[in-house]
Amino acid sequence: MYMIMGLSIITVTALFASFDWDDPSDYDASGIVHDVKETGNGYVFEIFTVQGFDIRCFSSSEPSDLGHYGIIGNTSSDGTIFFVSSMDDFDGAGLNAASQSQ
Repeated sequence: MYMIMGLSIITVTALFASFDWDDPSDYDASGIVHDVKETGNGYVFEIFTVQGFDIRCFSSSEPSDLGHYGIIGNTSSDGTIFFVSSMDDFDGAGLNAASQSQ
């Protein structure tokens, strides 16, 4: 019985250790994307963060509406929009979790 429990614990630990978890602290912001609109140069959207506020963003790559993303980039000088230089899709849909450059 102890052998089965030991093997079960080792198996579960090995499964969790093999997954590559995205760490939200590696990003400038992370949250749920909504209100995606196509423009002549890319896409404008808002991301609702865990802290409870929306960030207006621009990216040359289209995010999936209601997808969970981590984004990296810079805020405009007037602070009205965040220019996304890369984003990762935590859901694994849309951009297939690959970094997308502006």
